[in-house]
Amino acid sequence: MSIRDESISWMGLPETALLWEQFGDEYLVYNCRSGETHFLNATAAEVLKSLQAEPSTPGALEARICALFDMEEGVSVAQYVTGLIQEFDHAGLICPLPV
Repeated sequence: MSIRDESISWMGLPETALLWEQFGDEYLVYNCRSGETHFLNATAAEVLKSLQAEPSTPGALEARICALFDMEEGVSVAQYVTGLIQEFDHAGLICPLPV
């Protein structure tokens, strides 16, 4: 399975599975399922919250991020989204869903 596969949507864990604590522009996220704590910057936190609210394909997630942060879509946004999906998947914060 490729992270960039548009036939896969990514979904964040349910709100009840994650505990959030904000410190300025940074967040600690405790995964109740794994017992692990994750440190996220504000952008990564918004992406994870977005995936909790609504599953998304990588392309749709890029568009959502660009709209949220008033950015233009491009290679750097695509690379950032791909990296976040990989990190979140590895950390068990999101899971794939067939479209």
